[in-house]
Amino acid sequence: MSRCATRTAASARGLHTTRLASYAADASQPLPKALPKNVPTPLATALKQYRQWLATDGRQYKFTGITSNYVGKNGLPFPLNPYYRPMPPLSDSTREEIHKLHTTEPRTWTVGKLANDYGISFDRVRAILKLKAAEKAAHARGTPPQTHFARGMERLLQAEKRGRGAVKREQLRTLLASGLKPFFKMTEEDEALSPTDAARILQLSPFANTKLKIDRASEDKTDENKDSVRTVQVVDRNPLHKSNKKFAIRDVSDPKAATLIRETSGRLRTQSVLEKMFHSLASVYTVTLPI
Repeated sequence: MSRCATRTAASARGLHTTRLASYAADASQPLPKALPKNVPTPLATALKQYRQWLATDGRQYKFTGITSNYVGKNGLPFPLNPYYRPMPPLSDSTREEIHKLHTTEPRTWTVGKLANDYGISFDRVRAILKLKAAEKAAHARGTPPQTHFARGMERLLQAEKRGRGAVKREQLRTLLASGLKPFFKMTEEDEALSPTDAARILQLSPFANTKLKIDRASEDKTDENKDSVRTVQVVDRNPLHKSNKKFAIRDVSDPKAATLIRETSGRLRTQSVLEKMFHSLASVYTVTLPI
C-alpha cells in the first residue's frame, strides 16, 4: 500500500509540474510572468471608496437619528425632482380615531364630515377606513400586522398627529382641470362627428388651424424674435443628475405652477414659449367627447 501511495504522489507531482518542465526544456519560450503583488481587486477598491465616502459626505447618513434624512438638499427625497416634497403621513393614533368614529356613529361621522373636521381629503379618509378594516380583519384571523415596523417608519417620516378642527392641509375634493371636465352631447346614431365639429361644439379653434398658425408664426419670426421664443431660464446645473431621458416636471397641486424641463445633461430649466404652446394644446385636445 505504501508503494502505491508513493507512486501516486510522484505522478501527481509530475502532473502539476509539467508546464514548468516544458518551459525549462525549451529555452526560447519566456517564463510566464507572475501577477504583480498588492494589486487591489475591484471589490477592494469599491470597499475603500465606500469607507472614504462614509468618513466624509456619508457621515451624515450613517446615523439617521429619529427623523428623516434625505439625500437631497432642503429635504428633497429625489434631487432630480425638486417639486416632490411629500407630506408626512398621518399617525396611527389619528387613523385609529377616524376609524373608530366612523364605525361607532357612521351616520354622524360620514366621510365628508371626517374630511372636513380633520382637514384631509375625501380619498384619504376612504383609504384610511379601508386599510383599518383590513387591519382589523387580519387581527381577527390571527395574523397581526407589523406594528413595530410601522412605529419605526412613523418616527423616521415624522408622522403627523391631527385632531378635530385642524387646519386643512389638502383639498377636500380632487378638482379636475377645466379642460378635463366631462362633456356630454346627445347626437343621432348615424350622425358623424369630425374633429372640426368637436372643436365647434367646444367653442375652440380646430387643432389643425391652431398648429398651422403657430408654425407660420415661428417661421415668420425674425432672428431676434426667434431667440426670444426659445429663451429659457436655467434653474439648476448638476452633472450628477444626468440621465438618458428628458423629463417634464410640474407641481400638480398648484394650478399656477410653472413646468420645468430636466434635460439629459442634468440641466433644469423653464419651458420655452413654443413648448408652452404645444403643452397647452395637448392638454386641451386630448379630451374625448362621450357621445
